[in-house]
Amino acid sequence: MNMNLLARLIGLASLLPAVISATASGAAPPPHGQRIAIDPKVASLVKQAASALKVEQYDLAIRYLTAVLAMKPEQNTASAIYAWRAGAYGRKGELKQGYG
Repeated sequence: MNMNLLARLIGLASLLPAVISATASGAAPPPHGQRIAIDPKVASLVKQAASALKVEQYDLAIRYLTAVLAMKPEQNTASAIYAWRAGAYGRKGELKQGYG
């Protein structure tokens, strides 16, 4: 397994709380100075996922993030959620599931 990829996934997952702490529009700075706007229809679940990640409840965070994806958020939000969910799987030591 590529350890650089693992480090990047874990880094992305650790950004989730910072992204979620933004206003209802969800605008917050992710890596590389870009901004991701969280689709307002899923913001509540994403905040719950962020709270779960903060206390290392990865299974709960994964359930919330999977529920977000089932709600079909806009593409940028979905891309970020997939990355955060992969990071949560990585922190659990289940990298293979994080790619699915």
